[in-house]
Amino acid sequence: MSIELEKTFFAVINNLNKMASEDRFQEKAELAFNLYTRKVGTIFPEDDSYDARISLFLEWFIFDFMLTEDGATILDVYKDEMARGSDQELLIISALKNHVRDIFLVKGSKNGVTKVKALYKDKIYTLSCGHLGDLFVKGGLFEARVVELDGKLLPTQGICHHPAETLRFIKSEIKRIEGSNGSVPDSLFCKLTRSSIKLERSRYIDASQIYETPDK
Repeated sequence: MSIELEKTFFAVINNLNKMASEDRFQEKAELAFNLYTRKVGTIFPEDDSYDARISLFLEWFIFDFMLTEDGATILDVYKDEMARGSDQELLIISALKNHVRDIFLVKGSKNGVTKVKALYKDKIYTLSCGHLGDLFVKGGLFEARVVELDGKLLPTQGICHHPAETLRFIKSEIKRIEGSNGSVPDSLFCKLTRSSIKLERSRYIDASQIYETPDK
């Protein structure tokens, strides 16, 4: 992948974040945030991971939240308004629409390249992570959206890490829902995010106890 294409990729991500923050979507954004926090729990500005949590919400708002009854998302609006954009940008938008969202197990990470196993798809991916590679260590678990672009796989900015000791539980949850509709339901991502938030605020409780506690 050319440096120019990779720069354009991250520029598009930033432009999508800016669009999601525009006044015209304020009402929808507030509605989406209230819905999202009902799913994952309250996000407080004083949380150590506040920025990461907001990044996760923004991507959920951009990719998953339906703005209209016909199912249009922020990404769809961006695509429509960029219909006369550059070929590169239109290529990136198409790639974003076809992204893979999964829970990944890190098999190894070196020099900005991270080898992972997608637990739901049961598939090995090699991610080009650049400076984000420092966030991943062998045995680590994380949720992310992965985009295939010009033969390379790039993670977007929304990443949620989970403790390595929750691997068995996450596998059991995936097995329970496998084959439901060909993709991981949003409810599982939200449950795991909610557990990660609780764990951050409950440092003296075992991760397994928090993650495996049934929702009430």
